[in-house]
Amino acid sequence: MICKTGGGGLSGTPILIDKFLEDAIEIDVDAVSDGTTCVLAGIMEHIEAAGIHSGDSACVTPPYSLADELIDR
Repeated sequence: MICKTGGGGLSGTPILIDKFLEDAIEIDVDAVSDGTTCVLAGIMEHIEAAGIHSGDSACVTPPYSLADELIDR
């Protein structure tokens, strides 16, 4: 959610209020497209909890908690 006004920021600038999703996972998908066809090159799953951004993310492939049926879609 972005507020139009708020305290703590610069006067008149919007601020972002973020909400953490419990039990969420975070994935990265690498894909290429020519505007017609989209090819997925890889699906990686973050090891750390979703929403944790330290500047260094650790990912694994194949994703360990996504069902094969979901990946195959």
